Amino acid sequence: MHTDELRWQGVEEVVNDRRLQLSSGDRLLAEQAAVSFLTYADARPDYTPVKGWKDNDERKKQLILAYASEIGVAKKLKKQWNGVSTGKRQADVGDNIEVRWTSTEYAIIYDYDRDKDIIFVVKGATINDLYIAGFMPVKMAKVDAYRKEREGLPVTYWVPLSKLYTYLPNNHALTAFIARFSTLLYCLFLS
Repeated sequence: MHTDELRWQGVEEVVNDRRLQLSSGDRLLAEQAAVSFLTYADARPDYTPVKGWKDNDERKKQLILAYASEIGVAKKLKKQWNGVSTGKRQADVGDNIEVRWTSTEYAIIYDYDRDKDIIFVVKGATINDLYIAGFMPVKMAKVDAYRKEREGLPVTYWVPLSKLYTYLPNNHALTAFIARFSTLLYCLFLS
């Protein structure tokens, strides 16, 4: 239902703002994180990126958007951003939030992503345009309908963005919502 329709029906406080607000410091941090990762990756002869880029400028731009997405989601959820190289040992944000920036209409989840995490998918062509496209428990994404296997690459799950949850409560209720959602996920799928 459209926000104006809800207001017309008497619901005055409908907030579903999924835009990510980043300060100039956040933007600088995202750029520094991207440069740091590129320096690390380029120094490792065994590092092979899963995705090909047309050039290093595109690679850097996409990494900046990815790190800005992580920082923005951390701010939105009022949780800690865990830094550049969390690998798969630790969530990007807080204890169980993975963040993916995408330029496609799919959330791409890897087989090695942790089942207990919730993935937040961010879209936007520039840092000023970033917004949360949706979220979903990783465990719910790992189903045969979304599974893709490609020779020589890790198994992935391509979830259409239209299948993600999109509603986020207002700022006052967001932290409690994510905590309860995480608890429910654990009870339903992981216990």
